Amino acid sequence: MQIKDIMCDDVVSVSPDASVKEAAKKMRDGNCGTVAVIEDGRLVGMLNDRQIAVNVVAGGRNPSRVRVGEVMSKRLVTSTPEMDIIDAAKIMGKHHFRRLPVVDREHHLRGIVSICDLSRPLKEYTDSVLDELIRERPTRPARFGESQTMPQWMFA
Repeated sequence: MQIKDIMCDDVVSVSPDASVKEAAKKMRDGNCGTVAVIEDGRLVGMLNDRQIAVNVVAGGRNPSRVRVGEVMSKRLVTSTPEMDIIDAAKIMGKHHFRRLPVVDREHHLRGIVSICDLSRPLKEYTDSVLDELIRERPTRPARFGESQTMPQWMFA
C-alpha cells in the first residue's frame, strides 16, 4: 500500500512570514497540532504546537511578534505519495515523528500522513495474519488424556 492511499490531503498551512499567533489560530481552527510552512508553493518547514509552547511561550516571547520562519523546523524529512507505508513507518520511527509531510518531486506539499493514518492499514494486516494463524489451529504436545488441538476458548 502506498502513502497516497492513506494520507490526508487537507493540510493546514501558513507562510514563514505569518505570526506564530496566526499559526496557532489556524491550528485551533483546523483542530491540528502541526501546520505546514509554504513559500512560493513549496514546503519550507513545519511548525507544531510544542515548538510554539517551548520556543515562544515558555521563552516569554510575544506570539504576535514572532514569525513562523524563526521557530519552524527547517530540517525536513518527507515522503512521496508513491512511498510504501512500511517505509514511511520506518522513517517515522527512526526520527521519532508523529507526522510526515508528503511532497512531489518539486517539493510541493501533497498531504501529510500521521501515525494514526499508518496504524489503520497495519492493524488490518496484523489482524489478517492473526486470523490466518488461528485458522491453522496451532497444536501443542498432548498431555496424558488430552486432545492434540488447543481449546477454542483460547482464541475467543
